Amino acid sequence: MELSPLIKKIGHSLVEIRVRALKNILCKLDHSLISVSDIVQEKMLFVLLLEWFNFPEVPMQEEVLELLSTLSKHPSAAQMLRDVGAVDFLSQLSRNVEPSLRAVIDGTLDQLFLLPPLLPSHNTVSTHGQRNTTPTPTDVPPEDHCPKMGYFHKSMPNHTDVAPQKIAVHESVRCLKFSVFPWLTLTNTDRHILSSNESSLRSSNPTLVRTTCELLCDVIMQDFPAEIFLQRPSIVQNLLSLLRLVSGKGVSRFLHLQALSCLRQLCVGLRRRLRFHQDPSFFSTKQDPVSQNSSFSYSQEVRGTQRSQRSQASSPGGECSPRPSVVGRTGQRASGDGQDGDAAGSSHRGGAAVQAPPQTPQSPQSPADLAHLDLPDLGVEDVLELQLQQLTLAQFTVATMQQAIPLLKTEVSHVFHRVLELLSDGVLLLGDSVCELVWDDRSLVGTELARDTYTCQGPAPVALCCLKHAQSSQPENWFVIFMWRAALACQTSRFFLWESDKTVLASRSNAQDIYCPLLKQKLQACMELLGEILSYHQSVSADIPRSAQVHHRMAYTSVSIFTIKLLQTILPPEKAGEHLPESTATAIFHLCLDTSLGSLLPSMHQAAVAYLEQVNSDSHDLYRRVSRAALWMESTCNFMKEAQAEGEKNWLELLELADQAINGLSLHQHLPIIKECVHICSHLWTFDDPSPLLQRESQKLLLKLLSHPLLPVRAETYQCTLRLAKDCLGIQNVARKEVAACGGLNFLIHHRVLYEITAFGLQDSAEKVNVAAKDILLFMLKGRLMMTASTWDRFNEALHPVMPVLQVPCSP
Repeated sequence: MELSPLIKKIGHSLVEIRVRALKNILCKLDHSLISVSDIVQEKMLFVLLLEWFNFPEVPMQEEVLELLSTLSKHPSAAQMLRDVGAVDFLSQLSRNVEPSLRAVIDGTLDQLFLLPPLLPSHNTVSTHGQRNTTPTPTDVPPEDHCPKMGYFHKSMPNHTDVAPQKIAVHESVRCLKFSVFPWLTLTNTDRHILSSNESSLRSSNPTLVRTTCELLCDVIMQDFPAEIFLQRPSIVQNLLSLLRLVSGKGVSRFLHLQALSCLRQLCVGLRRRLRFHQDPSFFSTKQDPVSQNSSFSYSQEVRGTQRSQRSQASSPGGECSPRPSVVGRTGQRASGDGQDGDAAGSSHRGGAAVQAPPQTPQSPQSPADLAHLDLPDLGVEDVLELQLQQLTLAQFTVATMQQAIPLLKTEVSHVFHRVLELLSDGVLLLGDSVCELVWDDRSLVGTELARDTYTCQGPAPVALCCLKHAQSSQPENWFVIFMWRAALACQTSRFFLWESDKTVLASRSNAQDIYCPLLKQKLQACMELLGEILSYHQSVSADIPRSAQVHHRMAYTSVSIFTIKLLQTILPPEKAGEHLPESTATAIFHLCLDTSLGSLLPSMHQAAVAYLEQVNSDSHDLYRRVSRAALWMESTCNFMKEAQAEGEKNWLELLELADQAINGLSLHQHLPIIKECVHICSHLWTFDDPSPLLQRESQKLLLKLLSHPLLPVRAETYQCTLRLAKDCLGIQNVARKEVAACGGLNFLIHHRVLYEITAFGLQDSAEKVNVAAKDILLFMLKGRLMMTASTWDRFNEALHPVMPVLQVPCSP
């Protein structure tokens, strides 16, 4: 039954449709038309049920809460509710509902806080040689006699002779969003392929190394699941070592590019595999220690089919394969799933793989036969040791960034582009694997322990390393730390502990104490390297050629964008003050001062300013002052350009520019803008139907100029106003018969302006100011004959409140 359309209607804006859809689902559940198991994987249902309480009208509250309570009793549904934030939502909702409904919410929260039971359904026997993937039935007591078990519940004594069970342990690390992939086993052939390519990468022949890198990128990484290279990290470590090589001549100078291409291909593959494992559509409750994605699960039936088609494989038609580098199939196949039908016969996928002897017409042999005949047995893999040595997703990403970032200093453009592409893919993986809690750990012991642990190889050195640190604090619990480290390395894989070890592992719950400090140090090292590279590209000499200047500027812009993107991914601004290195903080300060970059990428510029504010308040204050000065200078230029332009003007925008230009007079002291401002104020008061908003804003502008703290500005303002008064009230207007010329003084006929001139202009200590103020008032007082009757009446009304102040200088 398709439930998606019905579930979507629960979030409809109309309350009638929401209620009808909810009743429909409840009715189907009550009459067993659907079961809880049918809807526990519908994530949208849980989201919409919670959002039910966000609508203005919320009917059927009790029914919705009862449905949530019913769903929370199912382990998958409980996990889904926790993932969508139901715990926080219901905790806040509980305070806003009736007391009768709080009990239902409390019961739901109790269900969400319960740990899911891990009841063993199969007896999985694991040896150092082979794994028995066939479930062995065991004597399980009836369900009503079997107590519920938690993660570390101690089992009841069993008197039957049954092999001890192994319990899967998923120890979470709070600073990681994703740790390691489920463990994949490999066939002997695939192990040969990886081993031979690893040997080729260590070769002293640059041509062989380059060919191996091309084979890895074009074939091997297409055939194997990407996580294989993290679970067996030798190839990755060799590729990273190639990035540290000094570029030479001839073929060796291209090794950087080949290694960068391989690592980027691996990053893309890891993101694809990560999305696969996070996709609910592929969720499976089957607990199989041998993954279906593993080449170990390649069936014998397929191999038998290949042997039966040996004559076809040796025919001319069989030689024409669209994938000649992958043998065993003649048709096109999907890549990267690890389930090739040619898994056992793909020995020549590796560049340095063991070569089979040539076939003869008399004895045609399939590639599978050659693999079985010619490939020596590599022995049994020590899975525990391999799992201890595997790289987490965060480790791989940070190690790649540490080796790739120094290459950003290169002078070769195409190498720089390759490095930047790798880092851009790497930071996406970093965001998928690390969360901001990585910065919260401050354990010095954990830092030292992590450093020693990750330099060890194999379980014995790790155990000794853990023992060294544990003896100083808890000598009796060294095995606890060792077992915890093993569980951490195999967090999401099928790692098992014996029943007797469950309680031992339970006493070590804070995985962050060991993992996070080292990761934090490496991230800080990456950020410090980026700060140094930004400084390098910014401080180039002006004497270098033009092409080199362009390269450094482009490199500076690109690295700036990547740096801010990295910080936004892993470091919240509020934690930058404590964890951001000094060189990076200095580089961010210079980045904030780059106005051209800020105008090109405003969002990135705002993010940089947010980090600068948290890191260095003095630098942030300096940036703000510089930004204001730049704005004032730009506004001054734009104001002069717009004021002198012909045609229609946006007066409100022009007044805003004038206000910014006046703020910058203390810096540029460009006095001609004062004349433009005074004339604009005069013009805006001459309209037949003036705008009150424009009159008010222009008056504020005039008063700001008349009371400016700088003497040259005040003097120029009074002088411009005096010249305008003489022009409007001069005797020359009689000869020109311009009766309305006095309208140009309307902006002065206001009690606020007259009070400013009378109270402060006449009393100014500067002679240029007080003389100009006195002449302005005398011209207006003697200008009755040059004013219209209405203008003279308004002047008297405006002057009346100012008369007491005007009489003060006349008092004996």
